[in-house]
Amino acid sequence: RAVRALKFSPFRRSHVAAAGEEAVVELYDTARSDSPSLVKFTQHTGTVTGLAFSPVNELLLCSAGLDCRALFYDVQAKKLVKSVTCEAP
Repeated sequence: RAVRALKFSPFRRSHVAAAGEEAVVELYDTARSDSPSLVKFTQHTGTVTGLAFSPVNELLLCSAGLDCRALFYDVQAKKLVKSVTCEAP
């Protein structure tokens, strides 16, 4: 499936988040060759179209999708911390 969003962390240059049509946000560590995938977030129910790392909080990652939700994750604890439902994607 197609990747719709790709962002590098401003704090850890080897960390990159990717998301797309499968409604999954995945965090990778490009410095690890054995198993680069760190965590998969599967809370979206539609295509993920946007990703953003917080510029001030190294633990915060946000995703937005066609399911009309913006989701906020703690990447260290590997959990969803906030979900915001919007009127439109």
